[in-house]
Amino acid sequence: MVATAPHFDIGKHATDVDLTEQFYDLIGEPGETGDTFATFHTPGHHETDTETIGGGQTGFNFQFGHFVVGAEGSFIGNGSTAGGKFHAFQENELFLITEGQNVTAETDFGLRRMVETTWNGFVGGHVGFCWNRLFFYATGGVAFTDAHFSSWEKADTSFFAPCQGDCAAAGPRAVQPDQPVPLTFIGEIVSKKMRTQGDVFTGWYGGVGTDYKLTDIVSVGVEYRHVDWGDVTEHFMGGNGPVFSGNGHLDLNADQMVFKVNLLVGTFGD
Repeated sequence: MVATAPHFDIGKHATDVDLTEQFYDLIGEPGETGDTFATFHTPGHHETDTETIGGGQTGFNFQFGHFVVGAEGSFIGNGSTAGGKFHAFQENELFLITEGQNVTAETDFGLRRMVETTWNGFVGGHVGFCWNRLFFYATGGVAFTDAHFSSWEKADTSFFAPCQGDCAAAGPRAVQPDQPVPLTFIGEIVSKKMRTQGDVFTGWYGGVGTDYKLTDIVSVGVEYRHVDWGDVTEHFMGGNGPVFSGNGHLDLNADQMVFKVNLLVGTFGD
């Protein structure tokens, strides 16, 4: 059994919304190349997810008097997740040459990001000291884990144009006391984008532990290890608009307490 506390450091993220493309998608006509963007900056955040998980290991030891060296490999299932939501609003002005007018765009932007790991793997060695039925050791090696990124983005934009003619008949949004020029509602469009990416991280681990020999073939133990899988860039850039995702960044490490039951072939200790 493993009690694990992975630490997810999710970096900041930028998203561009092409307002010109949104407008022409709304009216259903081909238009000019987009040159007005609303840029939304999602801040980074740090999150720790504590889980109790299970797995198995195998290995071997060489003993020289009271000293022991050995190698081991282990695999554990994992179900750790982290994520966050972000919401922002912007108002932007754009001039549409083909329409010959200024248009006001009010964009309500929402984003949800999530990262999940489902397994951890370890290959390494240990060195320690036996005393009676106790074995004290230090361990370290190479660590592996998977990471699955998901990003959902939505840009809900309403377009308004300067009111011409009978503004009172244009609707409740047409005349506003805080606007120098009355605006009339053109329409609303919702643009969405979902991106996913999977990676395998390779890093390192190190720790200390103690085993106690119950019988000639069974021992129990507890081990603490710190794991650092490093960082990776989420490659979300590219693709079609009008919502364009920027790249993100993730740094992943963990602190783990491992409770072990070992079946022994041969002996260790005196």
